[in-house]
Amino acid sequence: MPVMHTIGGVFGKTPAGPAAVAVAAMNANQFLLMGNLRTLWDLYSRVRPRRHDILTADSILMLQMAFLARTGARRLRP
Repeated sequence: MPVMHTIGGVFGKTPAGPAAVAVAAMNANQFLLMGNLRTLWDLYSRVRPRRHDILTADSILMLQMAFLARTGARRLRP
């Protein structure tokens, strides 16, 4: 599921209406960030794929820990 959200966020189009107005406002305001002119939309669009990568890795780690807790709980204790 996170893969489809990432693909849709990167390649999807913004629907007309309030969402398009919000994206236009995010693109209209530029600011200097570490020597480069950026917009809020630049930052927002680059964070979304990383967020899904982190959530996917976290869910895999939690599934592995749940399996270990079920089969060998002693190994998980500090």
